[in-house]
Amino acid sequence: MKEKKFTFKTKDGSRRLFVLCLAIMLLFCFMSNMLSSNFYRVQHTRVTIDVRGADIAFEMWRPANVMPTDKLPAVMISHGGSEMLGCTSLYAWELARRGIVVINENMNGAGMSGQPNLDATGAGKGTYTRAGDAGHLDILNYIRTITYVDPTRIAMWGHSQGNGTQGTALRLDGDYLTLNDRMLEILMNDYGVEITEEMLTQNADDIAAANLDDLQLGEYNQKKVEQQAIVDGYVKYARCAGANTKIQVCGYEVIRDAQVNGMPSIGAHESNGLPDPETNARYKAQFHTEEDLKVGGIYYVPDNTLGTNEPTVYLGQIFETTVQNNPAFKNAVEHNQARFYCVPQTIHNGWLWAYACVSQSVEYITQCLEYNCGELSDPATKPISGRDCSLGYATLVFTTLSFFALIATLMALASILLKTKYFEVCASECYAPKMPKKGKDIITWVIATAIVGFIGTWCCSQNDLSFTICIATMTKFLPWEPGQLRMLFHVVGTSVSGVLIFLLLSKLLKKKDNSEPVLANLKELNLKAGKTRILRSFLLGFILFVFAYLCACFIDVFFETRFLHVDGSYERMAAWNFGRMFRYFILYVPFCLVISTLNNMVTVKGVSDSADTAINVLVTSLGMIIFMVIGFAVTYSTPGHAEIFRIHAMLSMIFIVPVTNYMYRKMYKLTGSVWAGAVLVALFVAWRAAGYLCQRFMWYGNNEIGAFWGLYF
Repeated sequence: MKEKKFTFKTKDGSRRLFVLCLAIMLLFCFMSNMLSSNFYRVQHTRVTIDVRGADIAFEMWRPANVMPTDKLPAVMISHGGSEMLGCTSLYAWELARRGIVVINENMNGAGMSGQPNLDATGAGKGTYTRAGDAGHLDILNYIRTITYVDPTRIAMWGHSQGNGTQGTALRLDGDYLTLNDRMLEILMNDYGVEITEEMLTQNADDIAAANLDDLQLGEYNQKKVEQQAIVDGYVKYARCAGANTKIQVCGYEVIRDAQVNGMPSIGAHESNGLPDPETNARYKAQFHTEEDLKVGGIYYVPDNTLGTNEPTVYLGQIFETTVQNNPAFKNAVEHNQARFYCVPQTIHNGWLWAYACVSQSVEYITQCLEYNCGELSDPATKPISGRDCSLGYATLVFTTLSFFALIATLMALASILLKTKYFEVCASECYAPKMPKKGKDIITWVIATAIVGFIGTWCCSQNDLSFTICIATMTKFLPWEPGQLRMLFHVVGTSVSGVLIFLLLSKLLKKKDNSEPVLANLKELNLKAGKTRILRSFLLGFILFVFAYLCACFIDVFFETRFLHVDGSYERMAAWNFGRMFRYFILYVPFCLVISTLNNMVTVKGVSDSADTAINVLVTSLGMIIFMVIGFAVTYSTPGHAEIFRIHAMLSMIFIVPVTNYMYRKMYKLTGSVWAGAVLVALFVAWRAAGYLCQRFMWYGNNEIGAFWGLYF
């Protein structure tokens, strides 16, 4: 029989598989790089600045042929809590494709960004809050120094916690003060005019004319020009609440809206659903209207701070209403008085990945900046509709495929290493298949395994509990967030429920006629493999992780891309996060070992090795699949149905569960033991926990050595 050229069974076959999988991975990375750069029309740069004694890291996307004399609009994009900048990649790719300068940022304590001892609000040890500005103000001021950026056309888009912290940055930047507020402050502070509370709704020019002499009035008018320039430099657009906020003017507390074109927004399927009275009332208040808001509607929201009572006006629907065909919309944008009621059919984290969210946001941002592949006022400009997000999603497909190819490459590398003299001790024959491919036994196993997977996924979905526990238990040694904790919930819930259910299953499948059992025992799974074999299995797992990490660094440098799937990436980390990663690994590995054992107790008779692996991965992932199908089906059963199962926090599991189940199974097939798979999975899960999921819930300062060891003196 002719030997297969690509096979895990021989050293040469494994080498060929390794080269093939590596080449495919690099091809996918090349494709993602080519697409994300819009076929090299866009230049991507990683930037790190230090403003307050800690690094702020972000990615910049700009036209490749930019000139210092250009004046291009810019957008700064921010992720939410328990995330880093990889999650907002779709927005970066699509906005950069339209010729806009994009700054995709890591908040303080996320990704490659450190945490200063004092943030822009003055908060630090003992006063830290994750509701601070998170570094946004420093990045905003940096953008204003870029020569080819138009400082009057800078926008902000933030998700969840990034949305709220950008609002803090707007307040620190003074973007809630109207021009009249600023002139009243000047009258009081520079000319000693007493400003009463009643005068706050009066025109400052009238007060100046009544109280200043001709010379002072001339100075006042010059200062007004200077203040107008400051107001013109306010952020042009922001996705933040930005309305009915308390600020101080002339020593009095007043209510103001951010002086920006806004996009108050919420997913129709968030925790309470769209027809929620409390939510609807809050959004009506932001639009200053008693009328029901039209989903997808663009509005003119006038500034009535001078005592006027001009009503809010509906201008039209997104995509249909533009600054070119609607003069009222253009006027509203120019005076920072446009608002968009963006309520797509999505869940909370759908804002990062769902087509309706990305397309509508991109369209409104380009309208507010009046730029899309050129100035919208230029008849020669050929804008790309926000409906066209094909480049961004194509890029995401290739970053995901590159991740899958990485896993296949690791399996081939493991096969090569296991055929060396040093690691051959880690490999032994797998037990003979026992489970019939038809009949009651396999049905019972499928049902039991699906129940275990469902319970593990349900444990991972406990979003509110993860917030409560992380806030109560986080320490500088382990400054975890809900994201890291939910992964712990998953592995603990899966392993504990799995042990209990498989104990019951062993009773149900016990053969009364003393025939061979269909479940493998612990001896057959080589759980007690001996110290040498176990230690070398750990070493094997670490070598595979190091190779994967080096691949992530390589593609970061040469292809400017990452191993990214929905709500997860595996990429270069800050040095101190390796210490945190190891601590997460110690937490995860015992439970991963239990799951690896449970996953490999069944091998199906009468099918090929690859078919058995596919069956195993499908069955062990079935509980998650059922959980997510139910969650999405019920949540999206009606247009405004409330989210169930907190599926917004579970999107990453759609990828993580089958991939880790494949690693458990394939590493067992290669080694005949459950150890190597458990180690490798725990390392990957810990890598995501330390690299992709941020640590922003507590203050730990800028001591990088302390952060690595988790010890502060």
